[in-house]
Amino acid sequence: EVASYYASRGMTVFDGLQEIWQKYGVAYEITRAIEMPGIGGQKKMAELMSKLRNEHLTEIGGSKVLKIQDFLQKETIENGKKTPLEGFPESNVLKYFLDDETWVALRPSGTEPVIKAYVGVNKKDIATAEKAAEDYQKALADLLK
Repeated sequence: EVASYYASRGMTVFDGLQEIWQKYGVAYEITRAIEMPGIGGQKKMAELMSKLRNEHLTEIGGSKVLKIQDFLQKETIENGKKTPLEGFPESNVLKYFLDDETWVALRPSGTEPVIKAYVGVNKKDIATAEKAAEDYQKALADLLK
């Protein structure tokens, strides 16, 4: 139906998607594996996650952290207050919500010595969104060194 609708307007589905992006902006997500090589990789990942869990970040990549969801402790931290995080399974994941409508999440892999870094941005166009997501990925990689 979508293809038919846009065809009736002389447009492709991609043209329609670009029209939607122009009106509402772009939601863009990327994932990257940040390697923690060597024998100490697993230990380093555990230490980093523990440190992040105990020393709450206030800024990532120049943006202020507004809220943190800790899926292992099953709590949300916002404005210095902790509230229960319900409706999600327990998992070693930290998710940060930033003041520019970006979110980032960190999760150690259970099978390889990497921390998965997920980034979701909302920007006015795809080029801006891609650049912002890459910038946040770089900030996360630097943070986890």
